[in-house]
Amino acid sequence: MPPFCYADDGHCDRGYNNTTSELGHMFYNNLGCLGLKDANGNQRESGYGVQNNDNNGASVSVENLQSSAYWLADEHSLNIAWAFATDNGYQGIRYGNTSGYSWAVRTGDVNLHPMPVPEAAWLFGMGLISLVGMKRGYR
Repeated sequence: MPPFCYADDGHCDRGYNNTTSELGHMFYNNLGCLGLKDANGNQRESGYGVQNNDNNGASVSVENLQSSAYWLADEHSLNIAWAFATDNGYQGIRYGNTSGYSWAVRTGDVNLHPMPVPEAAWLFGMGLISLVGMKRGYR
């Protein structure tokens, strides 16, 4: 097994502020959560993990996300596996015989662009006109 790199600025496979895994990307970028340590290695006193601060500085939890370890990959032959800890934002390895959660994620961002109402209404109307035209053609 290759040696693992550790850093707090996210450029290694182990440490804090790591967005290379899908869960790390979701945690730091999409949910806006903070790690126990900032990119310079300074430890935060509060507001890290699955706790976010709203615009008034009050702490709010991320709904339905456990403050625990989530598995990132299958277990290696040495009984270790990659995991991401949502309680402090740490990505690293854990022993495979310890408990952890899983979260189904998919590679890349899902690019959902809602269709504006006028275009949707136009498409629906054209579909209705087409159906009426097809019905008349079959008589």
